[in-house]
Amino acid sequence: MWNPITQDQVTVATPLTSHICAFFFHPKSREYTILFYCKGSVGFKFFLLSLATKSSRQITSYSHPPLCSANPIILYGALHWIVDEYPYECMHGRFPSCSNIVLVFNMERELFFTMSHPGGRCGSGQGGHYRTTHLMEMGGDLCCYQASSLEELVIWIIKDYERKVWVKMNVFVNGPSNNPCDEGRGLVTVIHRSVRRIRSSYARLCSAAPIILYGALHWVLDDDAYRSLNGLDI
Repeated sequence: MWNPITQDQVTVATPLTSHICAFFFHPKSREYTILFYCKGSVGFKFFLLSLATKSSRQITSYSHPPLCSANPIILYGALHWIVDEYPYECMHGRFPSCSNIVLVFNMERELFFTMSHPGGRCGSGQGGHYRTTHLMEMGGDLCCYQASSLEELVIWIIKDYERKVWVKMNVFVNGPSNNPCDEGRGLVTVIHRSVRRIRSSYARLCSAAPIILYGALHWVLDDDAYRSLNGLDI
């Protein structure tokens, strides 16, 4: 790891069979810390590795592993991920239920717990949540967006974190695409192709934060700004 401000560089090593979950500032030890896990016999063993001492310690074993391909959302003193369903299925012989699909790590207490994704049940036990259910931060709140089809994107915001109360904030609906290239790409492809038709409702959200899908940030172009800079329409 390299700090571009201080020009300091630190090299750390985790076991070859480990999965790095997060890099964060630990509020109790006041150190930058790496969270990683290894598969155990009956669960997943989680460890914290200090960048200052380069030493690691096991903190707990837990039944649900995080989806490490996505950065955790750090809010309310905790890290948040979608559960990685396939290591879970290999360990337990079934997919996690809808009520346990969001994994949370309390940084102060060093404890894990799970919570439900918003909305109703979505075929619990079938897997595939990681493809359609994603977390993001917007305005200091934890949000969840579900893009289960090319036609609809649903965004939820958690208004009461203690009681885990999700509120549906926006639903963006787009007509089905006739372009075969859109198959399997999700709603963002269709949104970008149909920006002008849905911009009136979509731009209000995107002016506050981008939509994060498929490992990238997505914004809707501002028509007026584009025309003023380029003399062209979009």
